[in-house]
Amino acid sequence: MGLESYGFALVEEDPTKEYDEYREFNGRSLPVSEIMEWRNHNRLHGWMEKLWIKKGRPMSSEERQANPELEFNTIALELTLEDLDQLEEDIHSKSFPATDAPFKGLWGEDSYVDYKYENNDLQFVKDARSAYTQGKCVCVCFYSWG
Repeated sequence: MGLESYGFALVEEDPTKEYDEYREFNGRSLPVSEIMEWRNHNRLHGWMEKLWIKKGRPMSSEERQANPELEFNTIALELTLEDLDQLEEDIHSKSFPATDAPFKGLWGEDSYVDYKYENNDLQFVKDARSAYTQGKCVCVCFYSWG
């Protein structure tokens, strides 16, 4: 088992397309369009957890029922354009905080010398912004479990 993380957009349904997954959002079932997938990126998980706490630990009733300890695990966190701007700034400045997130230490926890996720992280920000600007995106989310 590892820390699995996903960036995805919830989009308006296109009747000409088939979708593999749907998620509930504000009382609607919306198709999922995956943007990025990471494995064992604990610093990103930690960054998102801090954002989730800052936003007041939002979660659906289903997430709350499955997660009574209120841990940032299996929570779909909505990301705004402002959140994406801050994420990009922190990626460029390599200021992801050290974290107690699962799987600490797998990729140079104390150093950014081997920051192997940087290109993927920046691509995620770019693609997430694009999802918003294309007009069919309801929201962009980050989800992880481990």
